[in-house]
This record gives sequence, C-alpha cells and structure tokens, in this order.
Amino acid sequence: MYCLLEWDDRVPTDYDKVERIYLMGLDNATSDRDVILERLQHLEEKRKADVILKEITAILLSGNGEEDKRLSIFAKVHNLENVLGID
Repeated sequence: MYCLLEWDDRVPTDYDKVERIYLMGLDNATSDRDVILERLQHLEEKRKADVILKEITAILLSGNGEEDKRLSIFAKVHNLENVLGID
C-alpha cells in the first residue's frame, strides 16, 4: 500500500501518480478497501487545498491594489475552509 507523505515542501506532490497507485490498490484489494477510499478522499481534499493555496500565493505576488488582494484572498480562504470542512 502507498502512503502519501510530504518530506520536502520544495518537491511538489504528484497527485496523479498517487491517485493511480491508490486506484491500482483499490482494483486489487481483497480487504481494507475502505482505507483506500478514505485515502482517495483525503487526496482529493489535499489537491483542492493545494490549488487554492497556489492561487492565494499568486494573488499576493500580483501587482493588484491592496484592497483587491484582500478581497480575493478572503474569497480563496473561504473556499479553502469549505474544502477542509472548517466552520
């Protein structure tokens, strides 16, 4: 079984590769299918969160005015909270 760990922030996670490995495991699993399904769900949440964090970084690095940045970041953080299930 494959376990998604992050050893170094400088090395991006290959979400497609991780997903392929989990799906192969799911196809061949005789037990613990629920564990693999849970990992696939966690992977999708992490992928969405990563996209939002990259968008926030791009906003911070953009040349837009400070008020535009604040509003854009607020919207992205709200999306991130939804993805992570934070109330």
